[in-house]
Amino acid sequence: MSQTHYKVTKQQKSEEFRLELLPQQEFDQLTELAALICQAPIAYITLVEGTNLRVKSHIGIRLDALGITDSLCGSLLDQSEQMVIVQDLRENNKLKDHPTVKGDPGLVFYLGVLLKSASGEIFGTLCIMDYLPRQLESIQLQSVEKLASQIVSLIEHGRDKFLLERARHDLQQEHLRLINIIEATEIGTWEWHIKTGEMVYSEGWAAMLGYSLKELGTITRKTRNILLHPDDLKTSEMRLHAYL
Repeated sequence: MSQTHYKVTKQQKSEEFRLELLPQQEFDQLTELAALICQAPIAYITLVEGTNLRVKSHIGIRLDALGITDSLCGSLLDQSEQMVIVQDLRENNKLKDHPTVKGDPGLVFYLGVLLKSASGEIFGTLCIMDYLPRQLESIQLQSVEKLASQIVSLIEHGRDKFLLERARHDLQQEHLRLINIIEATEIGTWEWHIKTGEMVYSEGWAAMLGYSLKELGTITRKTRNILLHPDDLKTSEMRLHAYL
């Protein structure tokens, strides 16, 4: 595979989910598995967070979060490639002077896999590194690619969970606002479930007619027709039929 200079674009919809919602234990297990597959001392998963790549899980040394353009993964990422292998970073013209190669910890081998959804959204990287030059077998590379797919699925599941919880919270807040409006304005509401014939009325609706729901008991459509003024009933029926 070609030794391509990579660049990360800002993650689309980066504010849609929070990193803390993602299950740490599962990420740690996948990171450990990546290191075992490649028999490498260093492996980690990074996630794009704004303009930074943040380490979600790691085996071996931890490279602190850096700006995308400053990190080793950031310099190797590109949406046009799914995987990049550099057998000896010291011989790579673009990366040999990188601080993590030229200085401490003296990285030599690098394998980076883009964590990218089917729709093209970039989540981060799966990286495997070593202090010695390496040449991996085809079966190892295939296994790492499958592992990256699992990580993407894990991220998408975490995001979907967050979006579902946020939608549920927004719905609850909207419901509370509606209840407050109804109670403050003392308006009456009613619902008619056409398929079942069930009718549901609010206390405000009963109060407008001089009753309480308890006094009215079970309210059917016939009960409603009796309680309404004939003129109102005619208008109501016309509008109902026009809607249906």
